[in-house]
Amino acid sequence: MSIGESIVQTIKAKNRWNDTNIIITEGETYRFQSSGLWKDMYKTCDANGYTSTNILLHSTEWLRRFSTANWFALIGAIDHNKQSFFAIGNEATITIKKVGLFSCFANDVSFMYWNNSGEIQLAIKRLD
Repeated sequence: MSIGESIVQTIKAKNRWNDTNIIITEGETYRFQSSGLWKDMYKTCDANGYTSTNILLHSTEWLRRFSTANWFALIGAIDHNKQSFFAIGNEATITIKKVGLFSCFANDVSFMYWNNSGEIQLAIKRLD
C-alpha cells in the first residue's frame, strides 16, 4: 500500500484466518478502524471483544489463540505467525515489526470457530 492509501476488508468471525492479500513491511505504520458486530455462539460484541465472568469460560482463557487479548477481540497477524499477533480491537495504530502477509481473526479457541458468526469491516490506512 502507498502512504495515505486506504482499503476496507471484511473479517469473518467463522474464519480461522482472514487473509487480506496485503503485504506489509517492517517500519510502516498503519491505522486500523473496525465497525460492525460479530457473535461468539450467543455473545454479540464489537471488535474489542468481551471479558467473561463465566467460570468455565474464564478457566479456558489460556486456550485463546492470543491469550492476553479479550475473547473475540480483532487480532492482526503477519504470515500466520503467532509471535507477530497484535490486538486491533475497534481502533489501533501499529508500526509493523516484520515483512509479510497481513491477516486477521476473532480471538477464540482454535477448534471453536464452528460456532462463530457475523463479520467486522476493517478499514486499513497506511500512515507512513
